[in-house]
Amino acid sequence: MKFIKDKNIKLAFVTLVNKLIFGKDSILTPLLKSLKSVDSKGEVAKINKIEDSLEKIKERKEVLNKLITSGVLDASIYAKESSEISSEESYLLREKERSKKAILGNDEEIRELEKLIGILGKSEMMDHFEDDLFEEIIAHIQVVNRETLDFHLKCGLVLREEVKEDV
Repeated sequence: MKFIKDKNIKLAFVTLVNKLIFGKDSILTPLLKSLKSVDSKGEVAKINKIEDSLEKIKERKEVLNKLITSGVLDASIYAKESSEISSEESYLLREKERSKKAILGNDEEIRELEKLIGILGKSEMMDHFEDDLFEEIIAHIQVVNRETLDFHLKCGLVLREEVKEDV
């Protein structure tokens, strides 16, 4: 089994933070402005449309149930229609949840990004690993291969860093 040495991961983190400090004003600050300008009103409007559609689906279900109980509708047609309605309903519910998460997740990303910019604004270029800083800004690390790591920041960014052998 192959592995990546802890000191190499720490070195990759230090390199990543130094890049963030250097590029804070040209990358992170415009990103923050962009996130703040995202219109959550559009997502709210989308949720309202979905709720209207869900109400119509509820009405369709009721009509379908009345038709099957009165014996007007064939069981195979009922099953087919019921399946289509259920499928459409589950799709709309997933979309509604996705829109809710977009609204709430955006707020969380903005808070975390503001926190990151604040931390980096107070920092100078690093020459050693800092545990506290790591825990403050990194959600988790994904190993792409022995030479590449993806750092998942708490603000939602995923930044790729090459692993260098310790020098």
